Amino acid sequence: MLEQEADAESIVSARVVSIDLKAGEISLHDDGLMHGSGPNTSDRLRDGLTMRFSPSEATVDRTVWPTFEVSMARGEDPYCRSPHAKAPDGGAVPVRRIQHPSEIP
Repeated sequence: MLEQEADAESIVSARVVSIDLKAGEISLHDDGLMHGSGPNTSDRLRDGLTMRFSPSEATVDRTVWPTFEVSMARGEDPYCRSPHAKAPDGGAVPVRRIQHPSEIP
């Protein structure tokens, strides 16, 4: 996802909304919203988190997304169609860009 770019001709400048975030602030938006940011020129890490919610009967094509895992937001998963991610212990820190949660020490 991070390598995708919009066609510059599809951007309507009059409809662009800029949001300046301070350190520690977040932006929450639908993943269908075209969004982006300039380069991080600070010495501090800029991090991103993607959450997608779907019913437990949904399935993902694992030939397209082989590392897909789920975490239950609530309830039970009677279908067990996707592997469940390990619960984070709070001490994990990514060591490289675009890192799958199972690769974080």
